[in-house]
Amino acid sequence: MAPRTARYDLLVDGDAGVRRVQVKTTTVRTQGSWKVYLSSTGKQRRTYKPDESDDFFVIDGGVSIYLIPYAAVGGLQAIHLKAYEEYRLPPFVGPNLGATSRSAAGRKEPRKDSARGRGGA
Repeated sequence: MAPRTARYDLLVDGDAGVRRVQVKTTTVRTQGSWKVYLSSTGKQRRTYKPDESDDFFVIDGGVSIYLIPYAAVGGLQAIHLKAYEEYRLPPFVGPNLGATSRSAAGRKEPRKDSARGRGGA
């Protein structure tokens, strides 16, 4: 019997127990919204089933992040993130990313003049 491959990228252990998380990214912007495919590619797009993933962790082209439960999007091949704003997470800047500034969109981003940006340590 061939080994079964998992259709999730991460296992997350938290208050809700162990969750299977599928990570998706998008740079496709259409109709004023980021479009993300919640399906795998190959000869044909294949959607995820409830026994394969519990949540989708999505990063859009503007570096906003979403944690969308399977129950909210299950069976869909693609979604427009504008309709899922309730699942958008607050911006996060890690402790090792240097000083932050606000971009024109209001999101925090690393400052270009931080030590890392100048090639320093």
